Amino acid sequence: MRAAFAILACFIAASLVRAENHITWEITPPVCGPGQPFRLQVRIESDDILGGANQVGREIKPPRGMVLRYSGQVFRANATEATLNFSGVAPEEEGNYVLPAFNARFPSQVVLVPAITLIVSNKTATAKKAGPAPNSSSLSAPFMSARRLRGASSCAAANRRP
Repeated sequence: MRAAFAILACFIAASLVRAENHITWEITPPVCGPGQPFRLQVRIESDDILGGANQVGREIKPPRGMVLRYSGQVFRANATEATLNFSGVAPEEEGNYVLPAFNARFPSQVVLVPAITLIVSNKTATAKKAGPAPNSSSLSAPFMSARRLRGASSCAAANRRP
């Protein structure tokens, strides 16, 4: 009888442990010119199997003047890693724009992605010189840059599901 209680206690303790998540993000280019397109990648590594994220586009609320679109994810079945991809257009005004923290909902848990800051400056080599303002249709055009801005965060999973 004692052995059964010990085994039961182990299962209960294991189910109460919260998953540890490591979140990194990368903005390309690291400093955007006004109206310039950019790419944001959020990588999530977890102790649990993640699967596909749900409703990410509904959770994220970009600051005024910024266009941001969830453009998909990369994950493997039964993997503990996922990459969320976003395409955006920087605001027309210079400054630091904070993308508020948002939830990425996975089948096994809800992961809180911390706030991310986008820097917009006229002093970049790629600052927009002239021409029409980009809109959300310009988000589908690919762009490349060798420079990146990186960030990282570790946190326990919010609302772990059984």
